Amino acid sequence: MAYETADYGYSQSSLFMAANWIESLLTGQLGTAVAVISVAIMGVSMLGGRLAYKDGVRILSGCFILFGAPVIAGSLAGLGRNERLNLSSPPMVAQVTVPQKVTAGSTNPFDPYIGSSSSP
Repeated sequence: MAYETADYGYSQSSLFMAANWIESLLTGQLGTAVAVISVAIMGVSMLGGRLAYKDGVRILSGCFILFGAPVIAGSLAGLGRNERLNLSSPPMVAQVTVPQKVTAGSTNPFDPYIGSSSSP
């Protein structure tokens, strides 16, 4: 699984390539398999009473940090470049139309059974 990375001018250095290899190793299939096995063992240990809840939360937060590391690093790098959110346009709000109250003698346009029976 190849990730697209930004070119900061040092993309051909061996240190950068090693960091990318470690990142792809930890967040790829091997890292996912290790995380699934560790969470399964953690769950069995917590059910058996051999592992405290505090340690279980620590394992789960480590998995979240491990798999969220590229996003966290990208957002921290964005903070260093002073990139800010564009809040110039207001958020879109959905327009909801409420059907009018149906009075006796008028037909309901939202009635799925309209015209299905004959009137006497």
